[in-house]
Amino acid sequence: IPAFSKLVARGDVGGSKRLRRNLLLVNLGVALLVAAILIAGSGLIMQLYGSEFEEGRLAFVVILLSTVPTVLANVYMQELVGAGRMWRQLWLHTPYLAIVASGFALLVPRYQAAGYAYALLLGSVVFLSHVLVAAMSESRQSTRQESNS
Repeated sequence: IPAFSKLVARGDVGGSKRLRRNLLLVNLGVALLVAAILIAGSGLIMQLYGSEFEEGRLAFVVILLSTVPTVLANVYMQELVGAGRMWRQLWLHTPYLAIVASGFALLVPRYQAAGYAYALLLGSVVFLSHVLVAAMSESRQSTRQESNS
């Protein structure tokens, strides 16, 4: 966040884009690696909690998968915090909150842990999609403003 703040204060749009791209790549790699390791060991991890938890392996794996889009979206959230755009950040979370709350209400009573996991996964994909659309829109607007100047 401090790096984004410094870049915004200097008006370094190119630096912000480079930092965002680098963070996206690093975070994607780390999130996929950690998720893959935990998914590979999910059977053992669930066994450690006892035989009652073994049937929760699918939910555990889906929750792990939901972290990847969330990690990527959070890079954009850090950029917004660094730019002091907290209201924008709140707006970008709105569809995520609506999807997750609806998913919890509709899926959890029927599918329990799996419903919870699928609601999180759907919410995280919607969150990342919404953030990417907003970021592309902002990028186009800033490009137009730069060319008009």
